[in-house]
Amino acid sequence: MATEDDRAEIARMEKARAHAIVAADHAILARITDDDYVHVEASGRTRDKEAFLAGVAPDGGRFDRYELIETMIRLFGDAAVVTGTFENSFISGTAPALVKRGRHTRVYIRRGGTWRNVSHHATAITSPLPET
Repeated sequence: MATEDDRAEIARMEKARAHAIVAADHAILARITDDDYVHVEASGRTRDKEAFLAGVAPDGGRFDRYELIETMIRLFGDAAVVTGTFENSFISGTAPALVKRGRHTRVYIRRGGTWRNVSHHATAITSPLPET
């Protein structure tokens, strides 16, 4: 049964994931990300764990910011669904930074007592966010 400790653990993992993307810390990302991972970009492109990790800091580029703006965590036993909004910035060479805003859904499952991210799906936000 999922508990508030599980919710806190997922929240910590979300923050660690965002920080690791900016730091290009593949070790942390590999530990958080399940081997059966599916990553769906806002463009519709899909990647597995290996391709996701390779895309975090490809030759000639890097994320210089990855901010979680809003995060909602729902627990369902040994599964957690995280939804929210994010903004990130990617720098490549001398080109202007590519800033992306989006909504995300990530799914975590608990295997052997450890939470792992098994799925990520992003949708680009191209207009201002509505007031809430």
